[in-house]
Amino acid sequence: MTQTAGRVGAWVITAVIVLFLILPSLIVIPISVNPGQFMQFPPKGFSLHWYHTFFTQSAWLSSLFHTLIVSVIAAVIATVLGTATAVGLVRSRLPLRNFARGVFLVPMIMPTMILGIGLFRLFASWHLIGTLTSLSLAYGALGLPLVVLTVSGGLQAVDERLEHAARSLGAGPLRAFLSVTVPLLRPSIAAGAVFAFIVAFDEVVIATFLSGTTAVTLPLQMWLGLRFEINPVIPAASTVTLATAVALFFIVDRWGRRGEVT
Repeated sequence: MTQTAGRVGAWVITAVIVLFLILPSLIVIPISVNPGQFMQFPPKGFSLHWYHTFFTQSAWLSSLFHTLIVSVIAAVIATVLGTATAVGLVRSRLPLRNFARGVFLVPMIMPTMILGIGLFRLFASWHLIGTLTSLSLAYGALGLPLVVLTVSGGLQAVDERLEHAARSLGAGPLRAFLSVTVPLLRPSIAAGAVFAFIVAFDEVVIATFLSGTTAVTLPLQMWLGLRFEINPVIPAASTVTLATAVALFFIVDRWGRRGEVT
């Protein structure tokens, strides 16, 4: 009886915490279908007018296009470099590997404002301010620690002897890694890629420093809409961002479960 009450209490506390964390994000969904000219909750009706505005106005479409391009490129950069880094940190026997691991995690623990100032100074010297290149490189560096952490965790569970067995059968180091280790790391690599993508898709501070006037991203466009006017398109843009993140996590979860079954 005591154990049952404890489990029920734990579930109730967990549900309350989850609702506390998720409910503020979900409120933007009903606000986005409000037909009025102001953001209002609860909505006074139902209309997709602001979604139509979001997908037809050039400023919002171009910012969404910029964000998608930057997020994909940043995720690819972070996934490739982060996977290679994780393998080196986990498999190597170098005496300074713990120090190297800390160095690679610096972008995750450093305040974003300080990182943005440093990146602005660097890319300004390269004349890359206001370009998608600077944003892609910056967000690739920001997502790198997330990939390193997720892939390192997955690599700990992979038996290195399987790769050695493949090499004993004639496979080279690269082929053994790609044929044996990478398929086993597929869920971890996919999760790291999604985290890197979402970081780039939803970050605004670094975009404020690097976007200029020609490479405005969707989070920055939303911030400008809040700063200079209470634009009712913002809840619709927020819902699109939220739906993208949820869809990516669902796809990765299903992909990972399929990998476990196979």
